[in-house]
Amino acid sequence: EVDMDSVPAYDLVLTSPPYYDLEIYPHQAELPSEDEWYKTFLLPMMANAYCGMEVGGHMCINISPKMYEKVLAIGFPPCQITIDFLQQKNQNTGKGKQDFIYVWHKDPASHFPISDAC
Repeated sequence: EVDMDSVPAYDLVLTSPPYYDLEIYPHQAELPSEDEWYKTFLLPMMANAYCGMEVGGHMCINISPKMYEKVLAIGFPPCQITIDFLQQKNQNTGKGKQDFIYVWHKDPASHFPISDAC
């Protein structure tokens, strides 16, 4: 848990958060349900990142289309830019998957539902 009030404003967020169950780490606590994971980890992480950003900044998140659709379904607004991250190989299975970098621009004129919590 990070006290975001103590972190200076920034103009760029670039992250590739963990996928719900892609990798299991030693000594990792049991994961909640996938829906709970989105609500208790992924969305708060994205909201904190967005809220701490300066107006005019960009939040770039590397996630799968499935994760993107899920955050939209839970209430996150659509991104302004989608960048093809090209095909990758899953290090555990060797199967291909498609990821994108989704980019949100922090514009004071646009309505971003989570900004009310900032």
